[in-house]
Amino acid sequence: DPFRSYSLGMKQRLAIGSALLSDPEVMILDEPTNGLDPQGIAEIRNLIIDLANEGRTIITASHMLSEVQRICTDFAVLRLGKKVYQGKVNELDQEKARYEIWAEDETALSAALSSGEFISSYRKEGETFVVILDKDKNASDLNAFLMDKGIVLSRLVPQTTSLEQRFLEILKT
Repeated sequence: DPFRSYSLGMKQRLAIGSALLSDPEVMILDEPTNGLDPQGIAEIRNLIIDLANEGRTIITASHMLSEVQRICTDFAVLRLGKKVYQGKVNELDQEKARYEIWAEDETALSAALSSGEFISSYRKEGETFVVILDKDKNASDLNAFLMDKGIVLSRLVPQTTSLEQRFLEILKT
């Protein structure tokens, strides 16, 4: 069949397969999952991870930041063709620990949070609080601190920073 008769997803697969024929050490992929169904996206994601595990360098441009976060080790943010930020994906959550918490006595919880020296900030979101801790503190520290204040948490859930959140923060500056 002529190339033009293929679907976008089939064209994507064919282009990647064609590029692999020369056994490149470096591949540059532009929106590699564009036009693919969920199964095709998973196949391309696994292929990219496998290629990287073989020691190849894969550079991908994508607006699907959740996919970038799943397959990449490093990322860069470009604005008007210029690099404005470069970082490691696994360091997204290392800047500050963020937790969603809830306790029966909301007033006591709020008062305790305002007195915590290692609590960078907190805010009420619906029925819960989102708490950001200093870099060297974690859930155990927060829980112990609140227990000392007589507050028993019914909810303590770590919140992760998505690449999309970090991307939007970077572009605000």
